[in-house]
Amino acid sequence: MVPDIEWGKNIHVVLDIGCEDSSFRASLLVKDVLTLTLGLKDDLVDLAQVALERGFPAVVTPFGTRRLPFPSGVFDAIHCNDCHASWHSNGGKHLIEMNRILRPGGYFILSSKHSSIEVEEAMSTLTASICWNILADKTDEISDIRIKLYQKPQANDIYQLRRKKVPPLCKANENPDASWMNNREKLSEHWKAIVDHSYLVGLGIDWSNIWNVMDKKAINGGFAAALAQQKVWVMNVIPVHAPNTLPIVFERGLIGMYHDWCEAFGTYARS
Repeated sequence: MVPDIEWGKNIHVVLDIGCEDSSFRASLLVKDVLTLTLGLKDDLVDLAQVALERGFPAVVTPFGTRRLPFPSGVFDAIHCNDCHASWHSNGGKHLIEMNRILRPGGYFILSSKHSSIEVEEAMSTLTASICWNILADKTDEISDIRIKLYQKPQANDIYQLRRKKVPPLCKANENPDASWMNNREKLSEHWKAIVDHSYLVGLGIDWSNIWNVMDKKAINGGFAAALAQQKVWVMNVIPVHAPNTLPIVFERGLIGMYHDWCEAFGTYARS
């Protein structure tokens, strides 16, 4: 539908909203795209466990009550297949949250079988208000599934041209992320040496039986980068009280999330 989308080239990290089967994630995995599944509390959350058992990244979160545990502007694309999220309700706060975590120029892919005229009109008004461009709108004749593909603007200049300043822009002093460019490569070399000379050979771990790893204090993702040669994925966790280095993790083509270790982690135990 959109030839400019080149999976694995300009799309590296994808967020898939809602848990169904893992065929979508599997089809992207062979294209060198890492997809994180976000299971909603209203889903059959057992499917998040199924995704984890198949070796795919998945977390569960109460989407409606708090900001998602990701920094701004980190996902190349967000996909929602009949995920039953009320994108237009409550002033469109769910869709605005998608806008926050999408990269400039990122894609939002929405597919569903049924939607009312009222919902369609509300979505059109909302996406226009945040300056999303509709790249494609197509209904499959066999499955009757309608796919709408939006793109976030590349720059913020377009928001100044809006006739109605709704939703309002964030204030200049409310920048959600700062910049970190310190010692990225040195930390990778540090962890590569440890992994190569200790973890892979000295601990008796059969890495052929390892599907996923959690790094509870990931910093810049150096440990995950050092494990890239293994067929595993690493959930890089940045504690909420630690320096905010999670944007760096996503810039490296890895995945991660914020977490307060005084609370339970958003997935099943023993996963």
